[in-house]
Amino acid sequence: MMLRGLVSCVKNPDSARASYFIVSCNGAALHTSVAEGGISAGTGDVVEFDGGRIESVEEDPGYAKAVEKDLAAFCKGLFGSKAHKYGNADIDAVTSRLWVAAMNAGKLLARKIAYCAPIIVRFHNDADGSGGALALNCALRELVPRIGEAGNIVWMMQKGVSYSAYDAANDMLIANGYSSMEKPLLIIIDFGTTTQSNAGIRAVDGKFDVIWLDHHPIVDGFEGAVLGNYINPWNYGGNSNYTAGLLASVFAKTFSDADTGLFERASLIGDYSEYAPMDDAKAQQASMLLDFITSDLQAAFGPSKQNVTPQEIMSVLSDRKRRKELLDYANIRLEEAVERGMDAARMYEAPGAFVYLLDFDVVKSGETRYPLPGRFASKLLARINGTDMRRAIVVLYVGAYIMMRADKELCTDLNILDVIAEVKRRYGNDVENGGGHRCAGAVKLADKSRSREVAIAIVRIIKNAI
Repeated sequence: MMLRGLVSCVKNPDSARASYFIVSCNGAALHTSVAEGGISAGTGDVVEFDGGRIESVEEDPGYAKAVEKDLAAFCKGLFGSKAHKYGNADIDAVTSRLWVAAMNAGKLLARKIAYCAPIIVRFHNDADGSGGALALNCALRELVPRIGEAGNIVWMMQKGVSYSAYDAANDMLIANGYSSMEKPLLIIIDFGTTTQSNAGIRAVDGKFDVIWLDHHPIVDGFEGAVLGNYINPWNYGGNSNYTAGLLASVFAKTFSDADTGLFERASLIGDYSEYAPMDDAKAQQASMLLDFITSDLQAAFGPSKQNVTPQEIMSVLSDRKRRKELLDYANIRLEEAVERGMDAARMYEAPGAFVYLLDFDVVKSGETRYPLPGRFASKLLARINGTDMRRAIVVLYVGAYIMMRADKELCTDLNILDVIAEVKRRYGNDVENGGGHRCAGAVKLADKSRSREVAIAIVRIIKNAI
């Protein structure tokens, strides 16, 4: 049967194997389709197509307006004004304040889906970031079929904490493979709120629309905070305990009723939020598994694996046998690492607290990538706090990186971000970047040979600050 529609996006437009993404309307609903071959067409053309082939191109300037009208009607029925409820009064208060911003970002995403624009989703490689990606993916699996069969979504796991110029160049390379009526969309989950992201922000400015979902404290000079769809609980009376995974789930709830509760709880546990349901065994397992998978892709998926999608993560979560195998391995590896860390860490006494200094190379075992040093520091801190009445701070160094984790009871007086600021003041250009939360953070040095020296200096700074 011959169909009619608007070519909104073309993948590989200069190739004989171009794919045409076509949005059709009939006065009541939108529908997207994919056509290949036949007569070539460009974005904005109205075409007739049948069996996946474009048969003709015609002039109809009113068709684009009809698509816009149907899109407006679709969004009106999709987005409600009632904020999602988690069931915790503090969380729900923050959600109610950021709900309008989340809905506006959701409407932008729905528009990009309708026009089949290229969408790149970057998520941080931990339980929080991947939990947010899984929640968003669940919602998109409901949204895309409501419009049609097509979508151009690329998932990228992010190993760093900033959105660099290199990341931006890579994203532009992906987007350049498309010709689209709509700008490509970049979605960032759980990373990047640092001045080191400014170069990447400038590179994509005007070339991408951006939805940025993060919960890290907003540092002075960070240029992403002025983006129209930068959403952070710190701007709505919340703090980092409202995790990015929870925020991504709330964002997804603006346009979907998908059950994302497990991913919300796993993200809270993974980021040691004060709202974490520590008695939820299923969420505890999910959090550990997400941490493991995103730390060591090769162990989870094979030696050549470099990136992972939410769909691939779900394939593990839904496979009972594979899930148990990976959890057993992760538990053994973590226990071995923590025991080594307890034996090797050097302890410094401070008023009412201990500061533990550790060279992570002592803990690493062969080629395994789990646990990653930042997450290991949190696990080591949890073990120390379980064995000693006095509170603790862990300072861990590896390569050019120094990680810090502090017991939350100490963070009323101690702010790791202030420690990082003092390190930057003392060492200037020797510090490439640094950031994090009040109780957890890291710095990267330009010269890894100085990591022990700077780590010892950080111990002194912390002792003086307590």
